Amino acid sequence: MSTITFKILSSTDIKPFLMTLAQKRIDTFRQWPYLYDGKLKDAVEYISNFINSQRSHVILAFDDTKIIGALTGIPLADSIPEFRDTFYTNELNPSDYFYISEAMIQKPYRGKRLLFKMLKSLHKNAQNKVLCFSMIQRKDHLKSYPKTLSTLGFTQNPNCKAILDWKEVGNNLETSHELIFWFQNKNKFKSSF
Repeated sequence: MSTITFKILSSTDIKPFLMTLAQKRIDTFRQWPYLYDGKLKDAVEYISNFINSQRSHVILAFDDTKIIGALTGIPLADSIPEFRDTFYTNELNPSDYFYISEAMIQKPYRGKRLLFKMLKSLHKNAQNKVLCFSMIQRKDHLKSYPKTLSTLGFTQNPNCKAILDWKEVGNNLETSHELIFWFQNKNKFKSSF
């Protein structure tokens, strides 16, 4: 493996990578545990939100010229209504949080601290907001995650959850899915470096 390099993009700088990011989103979320049977046009529309936001950030990881990872983030206030409503319901101000939408790293490159490096870079560009993300709840899914997430400084808030509908692979109809939010303690994250 050659030297891994990173590129930080924001707003319209993301546009040249729109189709690549959309396809990676489809490929990533089609896998367990999301099993999302998405369409490319929907992924393009979703990633376009990052282009339209002046405060979004996308960090790309390259092996030579090949994109092997991406971390996408957007102020929660610029995210989808379902997420903003969840925070209001929990008496949290969306303006105080920066939402990590996707963390996509190709399998051969996982376990090499790329996510640590990308998160560290995102911290510098998150306007001093608290990083958060949402994760689907499935039986047995989280068994391998708590230690990793704890190392990254994240803790789960089981009261902060959103419901989204999508069609799973192999199904004809959309079903509802519960997403739980995780929040990062900056001090715990910094202590891991």
